[in-house]
Amino acid sequence: MNTKDNIIEAAIELIRTKGYGWSYEDVSSIVGIRKASIHYHFPTKDELIFSVTKTYIGGVKKIIEGIFTDTSTSEDKLWVIANCYKSIFFSSDHKLCLCLKLSQDLSSLSAETKEELQEFHSYIQEVLQRIVKEGISTGEFSGEIDPAIFANLFFSTCQGMHILGCYYLNEQEFVKSINFLVSILN
Repeated sequence: MNTKDNIIEAAIELIRTKGYGWSYEDVSSIVGIRKASIHYHFPTKDELIFSVTKTYIGGVKKIIEGIFTDTSTSEDKLWVIANCYKSIFFSSDHKLCLCLKLSQDLSSLSAETKEELQEFHSYIQEVLQRIVKEGISTGEFSGEIDPAIFANLFFSTCQGMHILGCYYLNEQEFVKSINFLVSILN
């Protein structure tokens, strides 16, 4: 990895741990470079956060786009998305995903980063609706569910369970909740 990528990776971990409350000094300590080197690549914290957000979202989108070629059933596709949340949280010392953590500090973010987060949330909603529509058209899911309502319910449940995991939720409770949601489709 090059210096710019190392800065982005360090900032991802700092945001997931501290939200907006970190500094270039924190990044320089992790990467082992001077603050001036960080400013060379990212003159402002807003620019760094925007780059971090785009990088993180790009990685998640690659996973999600792969489900339409690598995953056979609509239920499996829903589980790939749910498992993104589950694996991020339950395998990473209980850190929130970057987008959730940034959403807690919306008032501190640049308009550009807020827009990126909003577009990503819309993208997830569209993907979930597409999966439900595909499941209905193949007969895998009942046609009685509104894909938009289910997408909102599924997305908010994944995010909510992810947040609740900070306080008391265990992995089995997360899985039970997703199983219940998927059962609604049948």
